Amino acid sequence: MDSIDEARKKEAREGLMMLPVALLFLIALAGVYLVLLSEEVEFFGVIYWGFAKDLWFFSLILIGGLGVFFLVLSVSFLIFVALVAKELSAKQHPWKPLIISSLLLIMGFWILKAAVYFNSYLSGNVRNINMFFESYSGGMEAFIDIAGIILLLVSLFLSSFIYSLILLAVKLPGCAKGFANKARANR
Repeated sequence: MDSIDEARKKEAREGLMMLPVALLFLIALAGVYLVLLSEEVEFFGVIYWGFAKDLWFFSLILIGGLGVFFLVLSVSFLIFVALVAKELSAKQHPWKPLIISSLLLIMGFWILKAAVYFNSYLSGNVRNINMFFESYSGGMEAFIDIAGIILLLVSLFLSSFIYSLILLAVKLPGCAKGFANKARANR
């Protein structure tokens, strides 16, 4: 009976430790909904509206979110490997985790650099993008409006998916003890 109560208390403590991360994600999700519901968005002095806003938001979520995921994963991987080695009382190889983490970090920075490049390209062409998509009339205009709505829905789905990936990367070090116990049992 005591072990069940201890397990529940431990699970509650782990849940409380994830509370700041969950709060941060709720704030980010509120920002997502604010962007989706507003007519125009000003970002670093550039005003995005119309289809350009939808395209900018999609690129921000997809490219920027993946970059942040790889940055968080690189740090979580190092902590995870150190905790597993400590739990198994094994000596960890000094270079392998650093190389993998460095590769993840470099990949994250390159993806974020691509996001900044794409954002600067979009910010320079907001007027041209909107003029291109507003020049159509009749049935094509309805198609473009539907495409914008679909793009926003896909962006919303991707934001939720990438947030969950980042949350899993943050929780990775917490799984080190269970992973070490399974590895010890499989020896």
